[in-house]
Amino acid sequence: MKIILSFAILLLYQLIGNFIQDIFKLPIPGTVIGMVLLFFSLILTRRRFRHNHTNPFIHFSLKLLRILPILYVPAGVGIMQYFGIIGSQSIPIIGTLVISAIISMIFTAYFMSYLLKKYEIGGVNHD
Repeated sequence: MKIILSFAILLLYQLIGNFIQDIFKLPIPGTVIGMVLLFFSLILTRRRFRHNHTNPFIHFSLKLLRILPILYVPAGVGIMQYFGIIGSQSIPIIGTLVISAIISMIFTAYFMSYLLKKYEIGGVNHD
């Protein structure tokens, strides 16, 4: 019953997100809007989830994580359908991936450095 309830709640948020996306003709996918709504509703209700199997969300999440690799199979098949196009554009795709990875690493390093200095983590005294 816990799994069904958790799945129903997640589907409800996805449905609300899709509804909002359709009504306002937003370029953001409805599933992303639903996840953001779920995130904010959990923050607003101040739900604190302990890592145990009695919580319906934790219980469902652990079950879903076990089958997560199977959910990537349709995406992989979809990519293989456009393999010719991807192959002809491989240089720009690889270049974009490398540049975005470098930018992400630089941003993450600066942000982590900022957080370490702000909260004085890591045993370094900033007096």
